[in-house]
Amino acid sequence: MPEKEPFRVCPGRSWKDAETCIRSLQLSPLPREGGFFRRIHTSESVFSHAGGFRRSASSILYLLRGGDVSRLHRLRSAEELWFFLEGSPAEHLVLSPESQGRTFLGHGPERVSHVLVPSMAWQGARLCSSLPEEYGLFGITVSPEYLDEDYEEGETSEILRNYPEWSEHVLKFAEHVE
Repeated sequence: MPEKEPFRVCPGRSWKDAETCIRSLQLSPLPREGGFFRRIHTSESVFSHAGGFRRSASSILYLLRGGDVSRLHRLRSAEELWFFLEGSPAEHLVLSPESQGRTFLGHGPERVSHVLVPSMAWQGARLCSSLPEEYGLFGITVSPEYLDEDYEEGETSEILRNYPEWSEHVLKFAEHVE
């Protein structure tokens, strides 16, 4: 099998706007969830899983534009590790019986560079800026690898019933802007 060309994001490199970044990085719309993505790595390592085999991890580049929303969703058997790469900061929400919180991914005071989302935790993200030319670029690693059958879109009424104290925030991530 031919060796894959490694993908590189240059530290400190910025694009003039979201559309330029999307074109330059060859990102595609992410169905159901929203935003734009490109898978950049799938582990060669495999393990036995639920009567079959599964790769140990996969990674994507993920971009949100101002006004975009990563709809509330969860992965049934994988955890996600988000890393802020560049652009505008994003608000990220995680809700599970064990852990509930709102984090701001970005550079600077009161922001973090990464956030871990446990499997079965509801999550959503949105750029803090609503200007369509703005963008936030993230690296996301899913372990074990992302599989479509793991994805579950959040039912707003169910999430509000289980986490009523988070209703103000849940509603921000329930609406998807194309």
